[in-house]
Amino acid sequence: MTVPSNPLWLRYTPAPIRRRIEGRTNLHSIIHNTGWLLADKALRLGMGLFVGAWVARYLGPSQFGELSYVMAFVAFFQVISLLGLDGIAIRDIAREKKASPAILGTVLRLRLTTGFICWFAAVAGMAMFRPGDTHTLILTAIIAGSLIFQAADTIDLWFQSQTQSKRTVFSKTVSYIMASGLKVWLILAKAPLILFATVSLVELALSAIALMVAYRQFPAPFRWGWDIIWAKRLLHESWPYMLSSLAIIVYMRIDQIMLREMIGVRELGVFSAALPLSSTWYFIPMMISQSIGPTIAQKKKIVILLAMKNQLPNYLV
Repeated sequence: MTVPSNPLWLRYTPAPIRRRIEGRTNLHSIIHNTGWLLADKALRLGMGLFVGAWVARYLGPSQFGELSYVMAFVAFFQVISLLGLDGIAIRDIAREKKASPAILGTVLRLRLTTGFICWFAAVAGMAMFRPGDTHTLILTAIIAGSLIFQAADTIDLWFQSQTQSKRTVFSKTVSYIMASGLKVWLILAKAPLILFATVSLVELALSAIALMVAYRQFPAPFRWGWDIIWAKRLLHESWPYMLSSLAIIVYMRIDQIMLREMIGVRELGVFSAALPLSSTWYFIPMMISQSIGPTIAQKKKIVILLAMKNQLPNYLV
């Protein structure tokens, strides 16, 4: 699906801006894509604050703190399971569309394998970190199960590379609304903490199913497949990004781990309930980079090809 040369939203922009961007289809695609990502985050911000505050109030500081502690612990393994492949895979798919099935299939297999390894590592790590705490270990095993379903986000890489985040937004929004509704139902039913942890896993499972349905409507050419050459190439480039993402998540989540160990789970619950108010806005630069990245990769490829062509002898041009 392509964005029209003069989309509907262009009519409502101020005249000076409209004259400057009218007819620029690539820019329209970027703005259109960014708009969908912004709408998704706005919905999650509003609904997340409301439902999250309700869940925190129902569970109380101690139980909510315990849930937040486990989610913060698992977040470190989530970063590792993604392998830092997002930007690199999107770039390569945008540059070499014919290679997209090999890239997508390779990324999926790498993430599935790493997801299972990280699930085991998260459970084993919690067992060593808090020996004898069976309840926390069970919560970790449930929430860390999302690491496996997270591999389905590989489909999102295809949509992002084609500036089609609308399809991902719709799929994930549906699963998020269903999961939020389930949380509300659990509150009204006075459910135990373990079921709220299960909702996190259910949301990722629903998101994976929705993404697969969306992909069937907008598939990549040919079937996905494993390619060892692409695996080596992707991993060779991705590991610095994985380390960078791990450093960021340590910076953002280590305070929750430290609060639990140094002060207590109740204080962590109070802190975690207020944390979304400050951390939700981090998505804005990431959202813009997701929309612009594929276009930059395509433009760079064109520039390189033109530069190589100009260097050839005249009789070869």
